Amino acid sequence: MSNNYQLAFAPDLQMDAAEFVAQWNATPECRQVAEAQMVATPKTTFFEPVTSATAALAGVLAGLATHALYDLIKDFLKKRKKDFPDIEIKEIQQLPDGKRLLVITIKEGAKSK
Repeated sequence: MSNNYQLAFAPDLQMDAAEFVAQWNATPECRQVAEAQMVATPKTTFFEPVTSATAALAGVLAGLATHALYDLIKDFLKKRKKDFPDIEIKEIQQLPDGKRLLVITIKEGAKSK
């Protein structure tokens, strides 16, 4: 059985979810792990800070360790944007539809001035 994750990007990352989805699915090593999809941004927030973009990873390989998925996401983002800040990924809660919510934020102390 595969897992599904919803990704929520903090506004200060200035992440375009559509661009993330397109680039993730065009990257063979990422696409083998999961298919990225667009999802609607919720009107209510489940966490702080409020996110600017949301995407989902559907069909994440069964048995893939969570930290391996986090590392893949981090590596993918760093390769796509020059001077991309250090990020951290936190699992906030499981959504009613069974997806896990991953909030992606800039790591404390890594923000540019």
